[in-house]
Amino acid sequence: MVDGDGDALADLKRVVAIGGSTVEIRNGITYVDGQPLAEPYLPTRLRPAGDSLQMAATRVPADSYFVMGDNRDGALDSRDFGPISRDHIIGRQWNR
Repeated sequence: MVDGDGDALADLKRVVAIGGSTVEIRNGITYVDGQPLAEPYLPTRLRPAGDSLQMAATRVPADSYFVMGDNRDGALDSRDFGPISRDHIIGRQWNR
């Protein structure tokens, strides 16, 4: 769970990279430190398209996290607002 700023509500995002890592998106595939990120949790209907297909390599600062929503085309996440600090992470989602 990621804490919103000001009046924004908390939102559920995946941490895809931690401080010191480099994140890049090429042809809709997310790469962390040059390795493709396995994302079997993304249903085919939510696979990236359009603007979500590319993102220049971004280095995640120390003590920060790069988060992404599963609905890559509709999510506001670190691609938009940059890496977040630990104090913006307020919980963890557990699936059964």
